[in-house]
Amino acid sequence: METEDHSPRKKMTIPAVVLACIGLMLGLHHFFKESGIQTDDTTEIPVIMGHREGCILCHQQVTGFSSSHDPQAVGCSSCHLGDPLSPEKEVAHDGMAKVPGNMDRVMETCGQSDCHRDLAAKVSTSLMASGQGMVSVNRYVFGQTFSPDGPGHLSHLTDSAADTHLRQLCVTCHLGFPKKQSSAVDQESRGGGCTACHIEYSAEADRQLTDYHQTQQLPKVHPALNIKVDNDKCFGCHSRSARISLNYEGWFETELKVKDLKNPADYRILQDQRVLEYKGADIHHQRGMVCIDCHTARDVMGDGTVYNHQEEQVEITCVDCHTNETGEYVDYNDLDTDSIKILKLRELSNQKNLKYLTTGITKRPLINIYLDQNNDKIFRSKLNGKTRELKPPLKKCTEISGHERLTCQTCHTKWAPTCINCHTQFEPKQKRKDHYTGEKLAGVWKEYKSTLLAVPPALGVRLDKKQNREVVDTFIPGMVLTIGGIKENKPDRTASTGKKIEDYQVFRRMFSPTFSHTIQTEARSCQSCHQDPWALGLGEGRIEYQEDNAVITKPHLKFFPRSKLHPADGLPRDAWTGFLKVRSRHVSTRLGVRPFNQGEQENILQVGRCLLCHEADPTNMERIYTSYKTALEKRPEQCRRSQ
Repeated sequence: METEDHSPRKKMTIPAVVLACIGLMLGLHHFFKESGIQTDDTTEIPVIMGHREGCILCHQQVTGFSSSHDPQAVGCSSCHLGDPLSPEKEVAHDGMAKVPGNMDRVMETCGQSDCHRDLAAKVSTSLMASGQGMVSVNRYVFGQTFSPDGPGHLSHLTDSAADTHLRQLCVTCHLGFPKKQSSAVDQESRGGGCTACHIEYSAEADRQLTDYHQTQQLPKVHPALNIKVDNDKCFGCHSRSARISLNYEGWFETELKVKDLKNPADYRILQDQRVLEYKGADIHHQRGMVCIDCHTARDVMGDGTVYNHQEEQVEITCVDCHTNETGEYVDYNDLDTDSIKILKLRELSNQKNLKYLTTGITKRPLINIYLDQNNDKIFRSKLNGKTRELKPPLKKCTEISGHERLTCQTCHTKWAPTCINCHTQFEPKQKRKDHYTGEKLAGVWKEYKSTLLAVPPALGVRLDKKQNREVVDTFIPGMVLTIGGIKENKPDRTASTGKKIEDYQVFRRMFSPTFSHTIQTEARSCQSCHQDPWALGLGEGRIEYQEDNAVITKPHLKFFPRSKLHPADGLPRDAWTGFLKVRSRHVSTRLGVRPFNQGEQENILQVGRCLLCHEADPTNMERIYTSYKTALEKRPEQCRRSQ
């Protein structure tokens, strides 16, 4: 027996929908008539991605879209939100996202279920969005925590000394910083989430946007959204901090001021008036490669795992391309969904017969490196499609005894930006803008820097967590720094001494691991490591091998530093560690990192003593240095006495 359903929901739903649609159609018809837009009684609001998209009827003349983000395919409200069912401008535009890619609303826009939900979620947890490494290291340096690893997010900072320092000076670069209005990417672009990298303005789109800000005349040309991420997208943020965008193109940031330049044409001047001097570009830049040719979408935008530091999120290494090993490959049909989607966007999905290289660390595909029909390993640029063969390392890179722990950049980094005399001071009587909230904060952190150098990096040891072994790598002074205005883990100190917080000085001598992006084909000389105190982390100076007639097994050495000793710890101001000494506390902005210890310094310098007489030419490389331990055991009496 059937019964009538008297539920209010069912009685009201159908008529309400019908009436709403009729009212909307009549309203739109009246609106278009009053606006001069030609319609007739059969005009319908298009249905796109499962919902009505009234935006199209007013903005149908806009061009410039990429095919994958054409409004005819995805609508307007999918990205910009608002109310696509209302004919009233104010209502339709209410709640719009002017910059759809901003991370605070990304799951409503780019991260919709029908668009990039998984990818948006991964980006939200990436270091580019959170700045977790920056937050945790800054807190560690300031003495707020006992480890440079740990949680932290640039959008959830406190009022502590460390976090206030970040809020005033550092938060704008990362993707989580919300961009206030649309604009083309330039050297001063900051934040913006997805659009920080994936928005591309044509010259006409940029011109019309500029006109709009002045005249309110709506642009007719929209910027394209695509995966053509050129180096200009990276430059705004990565020309700061380690300055890898500058380094890669060969530019060193000087202490010079524009007004003091006698020949400005000899320098490069950035939008923010920083003055750059050319020191030599990375070989990959010289060959026309862009950042994304090496860096994958996963190690830039994240893979869903929360990492502590950038080097942990990066999944590529030099030996993925430059190796004597065959490597591991996957067929097109075995690629993950995202890789196939990217190949289709680059119009390369027709090359299904190729085998794609996987990274040595993560075993995930590098879809621009593949085996061709002749089984040759081929590299293909992600922007211009140019291909080239990849060269394996030379014999001397892989077969010299004692160098198994060295990373490729240890020998092939030409120079790195280095600052050895920095001071950060808290000024309590002034105020400065909190860049994240826009509010004024009581007290100002001011940074003073001097002695900027473009020199080869120091060398040291770090624990490679991915390979679970120690490696010799490149380092720069991350924090040879005096911080004025904080106490170090002594909350009762002010009460016992009566001093004010701004009177305190905390000194740090911390070096940071770096991949400076100044790679050259020519490696540094053997002498530049084994005879140079700078390479050993001792700072500039002179090492003397003392003459001794006694038969000894280790060289008799003395070091004469060039720099004055710092009163805080008695080491030269530009040093990382002491000569034939061991430092273990507060030595780096990373755990598992240390300078060379006494035994390692002695071994390195012992080779340096041999190099005084036996230079590293092909004959001596074969006779002595390729099997150095054996050569030491067989050295003649005159060598034994001179050591």
